[in-house]
Amino acid sequence: WWGPLMSCRTEAMIGAQGLRQTYAYSTLLMATEGALAVSLINSSSDSYLPSKWKGKRLSKMTRDDAPLLGQIQYIDVIVRPGSALLIPPHWKVCWESYEEPKPALAVWVELHHPVSKFVRKAGER
Repeated sequence: WWGPLMSCRTEAMIGAQGLRQTYAYSTLLMATEGALAVSLINSSSDSYLPSKWKGKRLSKMTRDDAPLLGQIQYIDVIVRPGSALLIPPHWKVCWESYEEPKPALAVWVELHHPVSKFVRKAGER
């Protein structure tokens, strides 16, 4: 009975992506060509991020952007081609190509139930 209520949203991406919030019940990030260096930030570090954090890459942030940059707790994960990373809801994610001059290709898949879909729409505003 739950199946018809679920929905799936996908995106294909090339190269580096700045910080974005996960809202879906499950979010999958898969590297299709080239490895990804993925940074994951838990919501416990939200207060240390700059007020306009969307689209910013963690590796490019300076103390001018976030004075308490050293307090941000994050995890770096290398996702190799053909591998996938399952990300829980309410985490912030950014990534760049692990092998720098070559842009990596990635697929972003969100699996939503009705509540997570509503929260995502509200979070985009």
